[in-house]
Amino acid sequence: MQLGIDPTRQPQHAGELVVVLSSSIRQLTLSKSCLDEDSMGLLGRALPKLAVLRLFAESYTGSKMRCTGFPELRILKLWKLKNLEEVIVESGDMSNLHEMEIRECPMMKKFPRVKHLGMLKELTLTNVLEDLVKDVERNLDNQNTYCRKNNGNAAFLIKVS
Repeated sequence: MQLGIDPTRQPQHAGELVVVLSSSIRQLTLSKSCLDEDSMGLLGRALPKLAVLRLFAESYTGSKMRCTGFPELRILKLWKLKNLEEVIVESGDMSNLHEMEIRECPMMKKFPRVKHLGMLKELTLTNVLEDLVKDVERNLDNQNTYCRKNNGNAAFLIKVS
């Protein structure tokens, strides 16, 4: 599928990217797009059928990511987002999210409240700050979870009761 984006120029606003995207897209992977504003709300509204979202290697350069919308999103992967400190999810947003992976986000210290991620079954943290792992552990304290740790990495399997 050709998106019609000039490969020599990076979009500076999510609107430039969304204009060329179809609302029927089910999977999206972005890498090195360097979006410098919190554009998740725009993507969430423009791509209501999105089931898999992968934000890799500097695709997002903001410090806070407010995830609004995404009613069909089942898998979210955040890799190598060096400025990302926090992901914010409000009640009702990403309500079908089953799997989340955070890898090499060296500034991230806070995880969204699990009560807002009611369908989440698996969370994988790789090469992240110990503060983030501790925040997740506190957040999941009353949940039926299994945590597997290996060399600073953690995988949380959340059992649905």
